Amino acid sequence: MMYLIRLSLVCCVACFSLNGCIEQLSTEEYNELCPYERKYGGWSFYLEAPLFIEPHKPSYKVGDTVNFKVLVSDDMNDLSRDEVFKIKDFPFKPSHELYRIDTSGWVTGYNGNELYIDSIYSPSLVNPSLGWSGSIRGRPTYEEGIYFMEHQVVFREPGRYVHLVRDVIETIDGHLISEGKIPEYAAVSNDSGCPEPHSYGVCYILQGDPHYDRYYTELRFLNKEVKLDKMCSFDEELDEVLSGSACRINTEWSGVFGFEVVE
Repeated sequence: MMYLIRLSLVCCVACFSLNGCIEQLSTEEYNELCPYERKYGGWSFYLEAPLFIEPHKPSYKVGDTVNFKVLVSDDMNDLSRDEVFKIKDFPFKPSHELYRIDTSGWVTGYNGNELYIDSIYSPSLVNPSLGWSGSIRGRPTYEEGIYFMEHQVVFREPGRYVHLVRDVIETIDGHLISEGKIPEYAAVSNDSGCPEPHSYGVCYILQGDPHYDRYYTELRFLNKEVKLDKMCSFDEELDEVLSGSACRINTEWSGVFGFEVVE
């Protein structure tokens, strides 16, 4: 059943911790049992989760409907090991943030627009807090080897927008996950053969042009004023734009997408 979520927001306090470590083994012992080269160090699995924005355009008109969709096979690529593993029953919890940014600052991009999401995803709309806009969260379905979640926004407010999505796993102490102390993560099936318990990061990869070059001003503002210098990118052209003191939010792994809504 589809329904329209009004902005009766749920308060949430977020603390960030993406990756844990497995302390029971030495690095040498782990490498012997898990003989894959790892690009990013550590023992975490960096799960690639494709994000689709449809239609995918640099500009929309007031009244247009845009669909935001996460679709992941359980034959899942680990970006660190660059290998595909069967990952079953993973509790993905994407948290979509939307910012409308202008010379006076920013507001939650869901304000003034219409948001639709099926109740099957157990959605909630979370109150803005330090470092987060209001965000739409949910739990993808998992059927026949496919994780799937979508929501639609009907745009009523013109302006320049930046979208990003991060997983709620970032709000959980990674040590608790890697030590198997959170049942929903401990129940994940991972056929890599690497020692359990596993720790995870979730990387929401936008399928299509993110339009970085058109939104330098907005990205710089978002990094400095909202994310407190925690944004970074693999794109060298963004080094000056996102020259922060820390790297906690990678644009390529966080579904960052700039677009405009016009009258």
